[in-house]
Amino acid sequence: MKKIILVLGIVLLTIASAAWLSNIFGGSTTVINQSPAASFMTGLTQKVQNNLNDIETDFYQSRDCADAARKYEKLSDVVMPYELMNVAASKNKNLNCTTKFMTNEVVFYAWGSFSFCHRPDYDVSLNNASTFGMSGMHPHDKWVTEFNNLNNANLKTRLYKGSKGTLQGLLAKDIDWGFIATPVAINSVQQGTIVCPYTTDPTSEKFLGKYFSHSYPAVRFEVLTLAKGNTDKVREKLNNAEFRKYLSDFGYSFVDFDFTEMDRHNFELDFIKLQKSY
Repeated sequence: MKKIILVLGIVLLTIASAAWLSNIFGGSTTVINQSPAASFMTGLTQKVQNNLNDIETDFYQSRDCADAARKYEKLSDVVMPYELMNVAASKNKNLNCTTKFMTNEVVFYAWGSFSFCHRPDYDVSLNNASTFGMSGMHPHDKWVTEFNNLNNANLKTRLYKGSKGTLQGLLAKDIDWGFIATPVAINSVQQGTIVCPYTTDPTSEKFLGKYFSHSYPAVRFEVLTLAKGNTDKVREKLNNAEFRKYLSDFGYSFVDFDFTEMDRHNFELDFIKLQKSY
């Protein structure tokens, strides 16, 4: 009996010591993937983790964005790319994915565009096409209805699980045009299997708003990468030429590592506008 008590005492002492050392020297930083594992955003989360090469990290795949929000708010040493469209779409699933954070927890802010694509052998214009594919998480009903009404079009929407699914549907000739996140479309464009004559990037010559009427032609995916516990160190590890090039190659048109209260105000206005589109 005394041996059992002694063993239990040693175990408890070891656990207590580990907890004490963790508080003093810091434990593992949890990197949360807010998006589904199949999402193109998972690549960004993994890239963030890989760049934290001298910080001990563990990867957490959330069940959904509401689980991610709870996890982030609960932990004190954590990093999470927080994607706006994922949060806006969650209201259709009765999920509360809004994450509470302080402005100084924002490591960087970035946004990227979507591309309107078709196969090279399909030469029917967007407003004369029949089928239009896009992710089910995008603001499809209101957006496509308005496009049809304002451009004398009759697009019929087919929904897919993400931009990757939309691209597969386009290549399989299941749809005429696809609304695809630019990072997902890039390789296929370079390979010549699709062409993308329009984009939601308002800084581009191919901006949809220059060719067709719509009240919200600049649909985009926006991400705040949040961090608690070691925000400055995470920012230092990510704010470099190599990671910025990755973001640019990945399809992010704008990146800001100096996120201010005014930037947050504008971000929240974008979020309100996006929510109204669902």
